[in-house]
Amino acid sequence: MAELRDQLQATLGDGYTLEQELGGGGMSRVFVAQESALGRKVVVKVLPPEMAAAVSLDRFRREIQLAAQLQHPHIVPLLTAGDTNGLPYFTMPFVRGESLRSRLLKGGELPVSETVRILREVASAIAYAHENNIVHRDIKPENVLISGGSAVVTDFGVAKALSASSEAAPDTLTSMGVALGTPAYMSPEQATADPNTDHRADIYALGVMAYEMLTGSTPFTGRSPQATLAAHVTEVPDAITRRRSTIPPVLASLVMSCLEKRPADRPQTAHEVMHRLDALSTPSGGLARTVQATAVKPAKEGKRTRRIAVFTAVAVAAAIAAFGLTEYRKRDSVSTAKAETPVIAVLPFENLGRPEGREFTDGMTEEITSRLSSLRGLKVIGRQTSKSYAGTTKTPQQIASELGVNYVLTGTVRWDRTGDGKDIVRVSPALVRTADATQVWAKPFETILSGIFEVQSKVATEVANALDVALLQPEKDALAARPTESVEAYSHYLRGTELLRTSLQVPDIRTAIAALEKAVALDPQFALAHSQLSIGHTGLFWFESDRTAERLRKARASADRALSLQPSLATAHLALAIYYYQGLLDFESALKELSIAQQARPNDFEILFYKAAIERRQGKWRESIANMNRAIEIEPRIGSYISDFADTHYTLREYDQAERLADRALIVTPREPDALGLKSEIAIARDGDVPRALQFVRQRFAAEAGARGGLGSAAADPFNAGWPALADQKIRDALLSAQWRPELDERSSFLVNRMMLFYVIQDMPRARAYADSALGPLASKVRERSDDARYYSRLGRVQAILGRRQEALAAADKAISLRPVSKDAYGGPDFVANRAVILMMLGDTDRAISEMQSLLEIPSPVSRNAIRLNPLFAALRSHPRFNDLVRGP
Repeated sequence: MAELRDQLQATLGDGYTLEQELGGGGMSRVFVAQESALGRKVVVKVLPPEMAAAVSLDRFRREIQLAAQLQHPHIVPLLTAGDTNGLPYFTMPFVRGESLRSRLLKGGELPVSETVRILREVASAIAYAHENNIVHRDIKPENVLISGGSAVVTDFGVAKALSASSEAAPDTLTSMGVALGTPAYMSPEQATADPNTDHRADIYALGVMAYEMLTGSTPFTGRSPQATLAAHVTEVPDAITRRRSTIPPVLASLVMSCLEKRPADRPQTAHEVMHRLDALSTPSGGLARTVQATAVKPAKEGKRTRRIAVFTAVAVAAAIAAFGLTEYRKRDSVSTAKAETPVIAVLPFENLGRPEGREFTDGMTEEITSRLSSLRGLKVIGRQTSKSYAGTTKTPQQIASELGVNYVLTGTVRWDRTGDGKDIVRVSPALVRTADATQVWAKPFETILSGIFEVQSKVATEVANALDVALLQPEKDALAARPTESVEAYSHYLRGTELLRTSLQVPDIRTAIAALEKAVALDPQFALAHSQLSIGHTGLFWFESDRTAERLRKARASADRALSLQPSLATAHLALAIYYYQGLLDFESALKELSIAQQARPNDFEILFYKAAIERRQGKWRESIANMNRAIEIEPRIGSYISDFADTHYTLREYDQAERLADRALIVTPREPDALGLKSEIAIARDGDVPRALQFVRQRFAAEAGARGGLGSAAADPFNAGWPALADQKIRDALLSAQWRPELDERSSFLVNRMMLFYVIQDMPRARAYADSALGPLASKVRERSDDARYYSRLGRVQAILGRRQEALAAADKAISLRPVSKDAYGGPDFVANRAVILMMLGDTDRAISEMQSLLEIPSPVSRNAIRLNPLFAALRSHPRFNDLVRGP
């Protein structure tokens, strides 16, 4: 057997060094190897001769390459494929941890909460693979690894590669065992070699695995392989509650439905399994009490631009357990049904008319949600969450189970045109009580297009009356308010507002501003549009597309105009708060405006989140976390905000909490970039695992294809400056060849990023060339924005690269004086980190280490592992104080 190892090592050459052979690989031989280029461990699996004889090597390699495109945090990716003397092999990252099989062997059945978490993560991986037309075909505990508290699935695509490359009959390969299915977990259609076997076989196997996790054994345990296969086809498994009576009914029903003999009787997709697992976090699911939720107004709280920041685009989805979705939610305790506040979800109305009516139909749903959410006696599920039920076929009871609501409001909108060219709108809303699916209220409305605002008002008012919600006069006035007299202006408003709510990208913000400017030009009295226009202008400033006094002037003028038209308008006060916060860093003034807005909209998600963001900068960490919790309760499905919440825990070095939230963000917003960035940072900060960090970096890059290269935000991230992305040659090439795009960021920011990248790879001639190019634009920015610490921070690094010690330190000190930690506990540490890097560049090692020490003593993104591993600090590794620092107390 040793000759296979020698043969494999000869095939791998210098690229890999085989270290040890692992057991438990089924019929394959499994080795751990060290990859020379990246200094990481990988697993090499070699197929046995009898299986290799049945496959085409070229086809097998091609299929493995296709499967390697799967990039998901809960999938162990395939890396490469080849053959050694005719025996196919493939490689994958080495995952530290244990298999689910080991976990089951140690303790038998698992706690329900742990089972739900693992199933949710595995279902997420399966769902992603199925979307990419890859069926696993061998889901079982041996192929689920538990690493860092999370489940990851291995060997995705291997079965497909074997079957697709087979030169033998499919049943021949199946009889060889583990590669094409394991008898204990094989679906009836697999057991009978049904050629129509599809993705639902994985759902059956997931059900078998769930059964085993909850009871300690599979449904047909203790039988021969042939008898087990026959049982899958002909026998009904014992009800899982007979083996463990404490399993929640919803979970038991899900497991047994996955084990249905007919694929059509099972959940049809892994996404459906995920949704049903999510229902376990509601009272009827048996794992959590009712989640009370209210209205959402998505915001764009600016991320601190200190990320590993290799990209601005997004990447593959991740998953987290059902408990993770509710872990941070508070539970309302209601003593009697009479005292309970009604909770309602306004589901997206269905457009039954012309396709161009879709925009107004969506606007109808949004406006009714907004009007209802202003009522103190009612709680309304957030827009993003409700939008996910567009076109749903779920029953009211299912929706209630998933959302914890008492009522759902549904409706249809039909747009017709009369003979004389008038647009007629027919709206048919219906209020349904979820407990018994009883229609509580329904009333059709018909109006001309310009009358849609009255319809919105009437629907909201009559729903409130049907729910016995007592209305105060200000609330009646708010329900009856008519936002504009111009239907065309309203159309532009809807387009602009939707972009601001759903995107943080600068081009989208600019498009939104253009639409909102058209709205206010058509109706200068349109206060809501002026408010959103102010938010858009502040966004361009905050995200560094246009950090000019003129842009801030426009933001303030739009907010003031809105308030002059409607002094009590909550959105106008919110816009002014955002202006004070993101435009002037005037936290106290921002909080005063938020307080006014909150009086009008006491349960507004966005107001709560901005308040939390400001409290974080004031160093009120626990208050900030409490308000972020409340905000996420109200709107649990906006990934960018969940990522921002995760970043709060990351800054406090509460890495486990941060990772759970990052995973949750990737559930609700697949390809959420900040969540993947945090996963990468956590892998380094907590675990010192650079290969795993690089895995998440690659996922972001694969989705973005390096279009921007992350050069827009890395300038404010002196401790990372492109690391660890530069360890990947493809990403490195993209980073170093990226071109400036004026629609994304300022040129001076781009130039400083380029300078730092070349500094990190020790290409000093080009680093100095970019420093020379950046010096003029930065000096101009400093003159124009003498109160902006960001420009002084970057100028300090430029001067350091050019060897101008006095000027570099003066700029670094100026940045800190403008944004000291005492005044900005969240953003201030970035400028201390900047000074540490500048001191290191200038050769002042002792002072640089002292600055690093101070950062480790306060909440900051700096960690000992990052300092220890980052090549930026390689020159310090021979210094005794540095080594003492990274070892810790």
